[in-house]
Amino acid sequence: MVGERGLYKMKTISRLTGFSAAVLRAWETRHGFLLPVRTPSGHRLYTESDLKVLERVRERIKQGHSIGEIAVVGRDRLLAEANLGDRLQARSTSESSLAAPEETRSALSPGLLEELRRAVVAAARVLDAAALDAALDRAFASTSTEQVLNLVLRPAATEIGELWAAGVLSVASEHMASAAFVARMHELLAALAPVSATAPVALVACLPDEQHEVGALAVALHLEQRGYRAIYLGQGLPIEDLERACEQVAPALVALSVTREALLAVHAPRLLELVRRRAATTKFWLGGSGVGGDLQAFSDAGVLVWPPTRSLSQLDSTSDASARGSSRTPAARRGASRKGRPARISVH
Repeated sequence: MVGERGLYKMKTISRLTGFSAAVLRAWETRHGFLLPVRTPSGHRLYTESDLKVLERVRERIKQGHSIGEIAVVGRDRLLAEANLGDRLQARSTSESSLAAPEETRSALSPGLLEELRRAVVAAARVLDAAALDAALDRAFASTSTEQVLNLVLRPAATEIGELWAAGVLSVASEHMASAAFVARMHELLAALAPVSATAPVALVACLPDEQHEVGALAVALHLEQRGYRAIYLGQGLPIEDLERACEQVAPALVALSVTREALLAVHAPRLLELVRRRAATTKFWLGGSGVGGDLQAFSDAGVLVWPPTRSLSQLDSTSDASARGSSRTPAARRGASRKGRPARISVH
């Protein structure tokens, strides 16, 4: 530490936190975690707030979060968690809590995440975008990305879709929630460390005329975290464009999402033709609340049909071992509707 209390040289902050100078510089530039002041000669001096943020980053890494997941939380939230300190350990799942310490994590998460799921739905009902974002922030600060997807986003999306179908929620509410979910998924994908250039490629897209993309984005995120180089091709992708993409990048896997059975019925013939042409080199997954009816032709063609009742984590047993191996650094590796009327939002 130098001169004024609370300012630390890089060498000192590195010793206190265990992070190298190279890592500190990279996180400052790439993730905005750190806001050091500069001396007249250009040397960095780190503040007490920088130290608190780094200590919180270190704690989250120990808890199993990847640096990409931590980057999504952001400096402000990390600093808020650090400043709450010992008070968090005495809190349960009250509205003012931001995060749970590791020793109470497993006990608090189910109740806290159910509370946050309800908060997301309530915010959508009254078109309160700020409250919805705050609930998502708290969820991602409380547990892993996978738990948030399975215990907050997925059930909230299902309920919002069902409320829309019942005429309780407006299209505006559905659109606001969907936009918030999609934006968060894109942030998570962007924050992941890049996989190796030799990693197997997975193309992820929505079937033609399918506009609900939360499920496809969840699958893209899942595959990226398991070592695939996932290329997300977006909503309503025509079959002919999907085939061109396959010819360009020779994917090991194509994962497709659909939320309405009628859409699947319309596009099934051309999709099956593509599957059969690429059967020797490419696996196909088909999932979403629109997966229903007679699916025997897809099964016969070797397509893995994935209903919305099954979690993404169960897909791991179907993934190539090579994709979950060494294509990402160790730190980075750590790092639907029910039967009835079709829901407007689906995370599968």
